[in-house]
Amino acid sequence: MSVAAMQRIVGTAIVDQDFREDLLNGRRQETIAAFALTPEEHRAIMTIRAQTLHEFAEALDHWLTNQVSTGAIPSAMSGAIY
Repeated sequence: MSVAAMQRIVGTAIVDQDFREDLLNGRRQETIAAFALTPEEHRAIMTIRAQTLHEFAEALDHWLTNQVSTGAIPSAMSGAIY
């Protein structure tokens, strides 16, 4: 699991307005293609419905928290992404 890649997605969205708009406005597939994500991470990101970066980051953080609670990723690898 590449928590770091998901953190980079959110970090890039914070500093790059075009990336952020693509992430939130229907061009997510192309936008995240350059990041090393597992198929599960890719699915999780593609299913997020968010109007704002805050909503996106919150949904992604919720997904990560769920992964930790189910043991899918060790708690040491997790952490808030925003």
